[in-house]
Amino acid sequence: MGRWHFEMAQINFMVRQLIKLVYGAALAPGRFEDALTEFQAAVALNPSKLIHRVELGRTHLRLGHKAEAYEQLSASLGLAVEDVNAQLQKEDAELLLDKLKGEFERSVSWGGFSSSGSSSAAAVGGSGAADVSADRGSSSGSAKGGAA
Repeated sequence: MGRWHFEMAQINFMVRQLIKLVYGAALAPGRFEDALTEFQAAVALNPSKLIHRVELGRTHLRLGHKAEAYEQLSASLGLAVEDVNAQLQKEDAELLLDKLKGEFERSVSWGGFSSSGSSSAAAVGGSGAADVSADRGSSSGSAKGGAA
């Protein structure tokens, strides 16, 4: 359910309207907050599952919770890689952590780092998480069936 909420929340207004026009029905809305709740439950049930931690970190990042995202993404790197999907998720976590570290370094040189800034959330969580997902293309599509 966490992935469903995350993916549905990413669909923009124009795509939603096009789907409504073509199919005659609106898509159910997804919310990043609901995805966060689902991924938190998944991590609570199985804290050693790499995929759950990466998705929780990605969701925190998308919501602008940079400190929490960093914590979850860092924790995921120490977990066992169970299969090819987990390996892809681990690579995503490394990319997201690099982006977070880069933003932190830039913000320190500019005078501060906020763990919940809405403008920087769009810059990192908005584009960073989406860019990494888009960079994966079809390979991450195969990973979408498993977690939460």
